[in-house]
Amino acid sequence: MYFGIILVSMVVLSVSAKYFIDSVLEISSQLGITSTILTLSVVALGTSLPEVFASMSAIRNGNHGIAIGNVF
Repeated sequence: MYFGIILVSMVVLSVSAKYFIDSVLEISSQLGITSTILTLSVVALGTSLPEVFASMSAIRNGNHGIAIGNVF
């Protein structure tokens, strides 16, 4: 059962990643921006947002040290 879940998850992740990349390239061509700049911006946003939400959750739960650590 777990093998099936892992296999389906890998397929869905692969298909969605391909769709995401194609979408970013299409958006960059429509906006007239080089794909490198838009791709770097999307990657930066995608790696920063989880830290922002983790910090917000930590502050709500009273763990201010985690939020301060994320800032530095």
